[in-house]
Amino acid sequence: IEALKDDGFMRDMLATMTDATISAAKNNDLREAVLDVAKLAITDAMRDKGFVADMTSTITTAGITAVQDVEVRDALISVGKIAITEALQDEGFLQLIRETIANSLRDGNIFRGAASGVVGAFNPFRGRQSSQLQEAQNEESESSDENSD
Repeated sequence: IEALKDDGFMRDMLATMTDATISAAKNNDLREAVLDVAKLAITDAMRDKGFVADMTSTITTAGITAVQDVEVRDALISVGKIAITEALQDEGFLQLIRETIANSLRDGNIFRGAASGVVGAFNPFRGRQSSQLQEAQNEESESSDENSD
């Protein structure tokens, strides 16, 4: 603990850790191994509902704080771009996304809502729909729900 209070020691440790990180980043085998472990961990974590809820809350709070700092915001954007680029090149990750979307579309209510949103986005008269038309659509939806049971 005394060493942590020593400015010279802390400066040397920071320099050593920085050099080690840079060296590790240049080692493609190590980089690939770390990325594989990270992808597996993220894939497993995405299946844990409690973890996802906690992370959503934490990221939201951190995001709000970070957006207020321009340097942090720019750094996060850069990291996000790299992460997304890597993820979109990973077939396992893409398969997980496909499965998640397919499972969501199996739920009739979600599918109907998504389809309605897409159709509504292309409807130039969407802001002018009468309440009668909306009621008819609701009745049709309810009757199809009853028929599917």
